[in-house]
Amino acid sequence: MNGVAQTMNGEGLEIKIRHSANAPGFFRIEARTPEDVYDYGDYATLQEAQARARDMIDDRSTWSGTLSGDCWRPIVWQSMTGTRGGREFWRRGPRGTTLSVSQPHGIEGVWRMYWEGFPIVSSGHDDLGIFDTPFEAIGVLESLATDEMRSALLD
Repeated sequence: MNGVAQTMNGEGLEIKIRHSANAPGFFRIEARTPEDVYDYGDYATLQEAQARARDMIDDRSTWSGTLSGDCWRPIVWQSMTGTRGGREFWRRGPRGTTLSVSQPHGIEGVWRMYWEGFPIVSSGHDDLGIFDTPFEAIGVLESLATDEMRSALLD
């Protein structure tokens, strides 16, 4: 990755926002804890990366493992180019559990949630598994993961 755009600190966490080498014009976040270094992102603006970094600092106390032993900490979302264009966001626990959000019908479509590649059609709320933005879907997946996916209804 290229140069550091900004460094932030808090709760035993050092965050460096860097220019992305993989996606020119985008930013990535490097989060350094006493345990490990985590690299993720591809944020379109420095402001988006800064907002996510502040959220990470604020949420540091909630980085915890699940009862089943897989771990959702820290909340590390990575992005890649989706199979139908656009971006796909995903995260993986250390035992391999994968969550993702993508636009299965192309870049003009809605965002859907996936657990191990299977679509989640409901999170137990009124969302029906369909979202206008990836960040709405990511927020719901994070809350599902915290609850060990108990209320996730797969298609």
